[in-house]
Amino acid sequence: MSRTILIYGQSGAGKTTSCRNLDPASTFFIDCDGKGLSWRGWRKNYNADNKNYFRTDELDPHTKISVPFLIRAVATGEPYKHIKTIVVDGISTLMVTDEFRRRKEKGFDKYQDLAACIFETVKQAASYRDDLTVVFIGHVDIERDQNGAEIFSQVRTSGQKLKRIVLESLFTTVLYAKTDGAQYWFETTPQKSTAKAPIGALPEKVENDIAEVIARLIEFEEG
Repeated sequence: MSRTILIYGQSGAGKTTSCRNLDPASTFFIDCDGKGLSWRGWRKNYNADNKNYFRTDELDPHTKISVPFLIRAVATGEPYKHIKTIVVDGISTLMVTDEFRRRKEKGFDKYQDLAACIFETVKQAASYRDDLTVVFIGHVDIERDQNGAEIFSQVRTSGQKLKRIVLESLFTTVLYAKTDGAQYWFETTPQKSTAKAPIGALPEKVENDIAEVIARLIEFEEG
């Protein structure tokens, strides 16, 4: 069973940058936003020649350049046995792009299809080899009161079906990326949010370093 992690937060909260300390030799990056990575010298480590970086916002699992197809190929393919971490940046972009591509379609079938694709992609990501971690990165929806104070935050999804599914319910670790402009961190407990982690695995507030988070989770799982 693979390890799956969901990171969500506002733009600029350090979601992508939290991947800066992952080992490029054992990481495969799927860039759905098409904006590149966000730390100095990333192109040297993540590129087509190294076969560890791919840009796509395609969700259809029957397409060979789609996110679910790539996850499966890397998770099960012989040439990728050395890959220990797959990063999907970002799952919210996949949903919005799929909506735009099918904007001329009438009815609710397209939202049913979208929900099914996202649900199956996340569920299948957790079904692969034990030494694999799949990290999904998404944007945040923030509910505020009349004074602008944050009431509740959760990952942004498209369509009512996905809201009813509650995407976070498919993960045991959900990290809420936050910043005050000077420091960057993950919340790991539900403080007006859907953040969560296995009991005792992580402190309530941890540095936004996904490599460190994964190391702590592995240590926790192995006892």
